[in-house]
Amino acid sequence: MKHDVFFALAAVAGADGTIDEAERVALERAAESHGVEAAAIAAAAHGGVDGLDLSAIEASERLFVYAMAYWMSRIDGDLTEDEDAVLARLGQKLALADEPRMNAEAAVDEVAALPAGSRPDRFDLDRLHALLAERL
Repeated sequence: MKHDVFFALAAVAGADGTIDEAERVALERAAESHGVEAAAIAAAAHGGVDGLDLSAIEASERLFVYAMAYWMSRIDGDLTEDEDAVLARLGQKLALADEPRMNAEAAVDEVAALPAGSRPDRFDLDRLHALLAERL
């Protein structure tokens, strides 16, 4: 995954004003496994998506980025208005039409409803990416 993916995920995770410890650690671990420094992720968490240049994200990955951001926004069980607004802005910046975004959200909801052991851990973004690849 490209660096900008993690910046976008951090921006969505921080949209409600807080990133809890588990979110922060998981984001940093996933980012570092892809060569992104943890300090850069922390800075992106409160910067929103407007300042991000997402043009380097390939068209084939844009829907996955949106789906993973949706996953991050609903992980704590509470999708706030701020998170929803950042998600909508992310969808616009990724040039995704409403129908594909809704399909991505439905795929994430389907994965989230899988029984324990079949669904990814809350912050296992690589496994989430693999499961979404099967559904999108």
